[in-house]
Amino acid sequence: DLATTPHGAIRLVTTNFDDLFSRVTDQPEWVCPDLPSFERDTTFSGLAYLHGKASNLGCSGAGSFVLSTRSFGRAYMAEGWANDFIKKLLEHHTVVFVGYSADDPPMQYLLEALARADAPQQNVYAFQQGGKSVADEKWQHRGVIPIAFNRYEDLWKTLGLWRDRAVSQDDWIEARLSE
Repeated sequence: DLATTPHGAIRLVTTNFDDLFSRVTDQPEWVCPDLPSFERDTTFSGLAYLHGKASNLGCSGAGSFVLSTRSFGRAYMAEGWANDFIKKLLEHHTVVFVGYSADDPPMQYLLEALARADAPQQNVYAFQQGGKSVADEKWQHRGVIPIAFNRYEDLWKTLGLWRDRAVSQDDWIEARLSE
């Protein structure tokens, strides 16, 4: 629900290899390296499996999942298809990292290289466990606006409220006003 546009299209990018998202929607799928190019359109719809998909053994064209330093190097540097996709995604969409640390070196370097020294990108967010100072230290130098939470219970509650707002903004506003 959180990755669904007001028009019912899903825009979800995952580095997970499992097909759990595919099981709950019939949206188009993009599996590495055949990802949306943004050449003709600045948006995409569907599920993008950035590092491969387990039920699609062997990413078409790449011949493997993005797991090793060699495959990361191909995806983000030598061939650059993952790098190009992420750059365009950050240019054209609001991105929220949920459960992703961006600690793999290519993504860390890319985010840091795209970050402006004077301000974080205004369309990139990340949920981070810990206090505000922990979250700021982890994400701000990467140009990402951190959303700190202390307990996973708080994160699930926040995601639930965000989901409610995504499903029906009018109902969500009415509920907040009644509170």
